[in-house]
Amino acid sequence: MKKPVEWKDTKMSISVNYEYSLFVRNRCTFFYCYAKNVRKMINYAENFACPYNICVIYVYGTVKPETVLKHLSQKRGHILLLVAPQIAADDIKTIAEYGEWLKTLKKQGLLKITNEGKRKNEFSKIMVGVEYGDEPGEDWYRYYNQPNAPAFYNIYIKGIELIERNKKAKESIKKNQIGLLDTYANFEVPDTLRGDLFNHEIDLLQVVKNLYPYGVECDAKDETAVKLLKIKKLVQAAMNGEQSADVQRLGINLGNEEQQQLYLWDNLTAGAVKCVEFLKEFCHKSIEGKGCFHISELWKRFSRPPYGAYTCNWYEYLFAVALSDYNSSDFFYGDGLCSSKIHNLENIGSYKTGFVFRQNEKQEKFKKLFAKLFDIEDASDTTQGIITKAAMDWVAENVKWSPLDFVDHRFYEIFAENDKENIFKKANEKTRCYWYEFGYEEKYLPWIEENFDTLYKKIRKVDEDFKNQIAEKYGEKRAELYSKSHTVKGGAVGWLHSVELVMEGVERYMRNLVCSECGNYIGDIDNVKFGYTALEITEDGKLEDMEFSQKDIVGLNKKLIGRTREEYLCIPCLAEFCECSERELWKKIHEFKEQGCELFS
Repeated sequence: MKKPVEWKDTKMSISVNYEYSLFVRNRCTFFYCYAKNVRKMINYAENFACPYNICVIYVYGTVKPETVLKHLSQKRGHILLLVAPQIAADDIKTIAEYGEWLKTLKKQGLLKITNEGKRKNEFSKIMVGVEYGDEPGEDWYRYYNQPNAPAFYNIYIKGIELIERNKKAKESIKKNQIGLLDTYANFEVPDTLRGDLFNHEIDLLQVVKNLYPYGVECDAKDETAVKLLKIKKLVQAAMNGEQSADVQRLGINLGNEEQQQLYLWDNLTAGAVKCVEFLKEFCHKSIEGKGCFHISELWKRFSRPPYGAYTCNWYEYLFAVALSDYNSSDFFYGDGLCSSKIHNLENIGSYKTGFVFRQNEKQEKFKKLFAKLFDIEDASDTTQGIITKAAMDWVAENVKWSPLDFVDHRFYEIFAENDKENIFKKANEKTRCYWYEFGYEEKYLPWIEENFDTLYKKIRKVDEDFKNQIAEKYGEKRAELYSKSHTVKGGAVGWLHSVELVMEGVERYMRNLVCSECGNYIGDIDNVKFGYTALEITEDGKLEDMEFSQKDIVGLNKKLIGRTREEYLCIPCLAEFCECSERELWKKIHEFKEQGCELFS
């Protein structure tokens, strides 16, 4: 997993201090850089871009418009550059030189003082502040302009002219950066965004207004409006349709078109109503179209323009209002489509994940038929619950090694599409509910209804029928060995695979050396070389590995049972046949090698 980029404040000492409103601090993230570093800063800002905010970058100096616009167009999120081209390159250079000069003083210990304000170096005089790295004060200048400090007098002489130039450069930069600003963005912004110190904040607010016209927050400093202090109570009130005191403090009135929500200081808007309308329409279309929707996808859409939802009481409340329609016994809510009925959606305020879905009449019919097909008495609440839990458990216990695809390919489609890992992966990647999308009403329900008795019998004979098919091609003995080695009671077996995939495994098995007793592979499989490893704890408590190559195993069979043998036993079966331990077989190999036996050379 990629390590998240850490936030750092890029504001400079030359930057103008704008008194932005609380609202803008929620909507905008600010960055500062010189023109020569603009590409680097755009790349950095992109790490903090999201659908509900704007990354604003103040740039000092002249940039190439075509280069900046091309670079911006490749970035996600909303990134806005405010460029002050009037700032002279010489002033920026002076600021940089002054910074390097201060670094030199720090390295020499001339700016180091204790937290108590005492000098750490006898030549360090009183500074402006008490922290490491502050600019020298007037006493410092007077002290170093004295004959009794000749060693440091040159430093003073060298820096005094730079100090003066730095002061002038700062004044020039502060004066020029509040003039008209060039604007560049990867989204549409108003033409009026060329503000100065007096109207710049309002211009920036207008950008936010245009991007999020249905934003429902106001320029309030009330913690109830901004933080999540009351979210549980607000969600509960929304689910129960109550107008509690906490709801009233939000200032949202969904029943009055003229007073919906205060927005950006002085404008009344129908934003709250628009937000709820959008959410309800999304949910309704999803339920009608495919029977479900994923809450994370709903919130993701809600966070984009023109709504721009972010985590605060305003949006959390509206989100709950829209979902309150589904807080009933007709719908399900959970991490997957196999969840049990949960009639309480109040948890959406804590984490926005999981599905809201319903069981329609045909799904109920399919669920009951599927349960009967696999002798499931205690049917799950949901169709997918039957497939991913009850039916899979029944098959794992009753089908030893054959694929259900041998009965009918539709079983593979149903189980594979509803496999727990697949559904979780698909839901997280695409927030899609596959059970509602692959056509069970037209394809699977009629099929089971028409062929129920035949399918019921075939499922219970699938091992026998598939084994007979293998025997016809490879012989009874090899078929018997295959079934022995591939029987895993109650485990992850081949019944979930397609016939093609299983037959590839059968063919691979038949062309390789296997044990004539248990059917397990002996040594190498095709071109992959490996043998058998016996693990045994020695008398001193250490774990000892004993490696048997395929040549060793074949050699032991010929040496201990007979040179004319063409079928061989694996190490565990050979040990049982010889009534000895695997360690003893391993020692025998070394004895035969020392004797020069050609079977092991």
